[in-house]
Amino acid sequence: MLQTLLAGRFQLRVHHDQKVEPVYLLVVDKRGAKLPVSTSDGARKGCSGRPGQYFCRAITTQELAENLTATASIRANMPPPPGDFAERRIELPVVDQTGLTGVYDIDLQWAPPAGTGPGRPGARANFPPRNPAVKANSIFQAFEALGLKLQAAKHTFDILVVDHAERVPVAN
Repeated sequence: MLQTLLAGRFQLRVHHDQKVEPVYLLVVDKRGAKLPVSTSDGARKGCSGRPGQYFCRAITTQELAENLTATASIRANMPPPPGDFAERRIELPVVDQTGLTGVYDIDLQWAPPAGTGPGRPGARANFPPRNPAVKANSIFQAFEALGLKLQAAKHTFDILVVDHAERVPVAN
């Protein structure tokens, strides 16, 4: 209905196309996933992060992938931080291919980048304490500790291409 309205008012003409983009596929490692099933009632769903930790409560792997994709998009539009943080950040969209359908509490922990403080200003303070036994040096290794893996790949996305649109709408 919205597309019909835009076509009438702005002479909008579009078509669908396919575009291949680099992504990270979120997959289950050969050893199997080690994700704790959520005991939350689901009311406090979501993720928050601070240097070296990314905590999600009552979330599916699909929602985790979408959250990481949004985080990558936000970071892509910000100036890069000083130093080489390539192995500590996710720069590409994440596509869930785990096949897992449960709801989990996910706590990713890794060694934070040098020079970062105890927490990001404005980050939620409801984190569990860091586990001193965690030896992951990057978010990629943190996923591996949970039996998941981020693997670089190409993925085909359906895109909507605008062929024509008038700047001034046609009167009713």
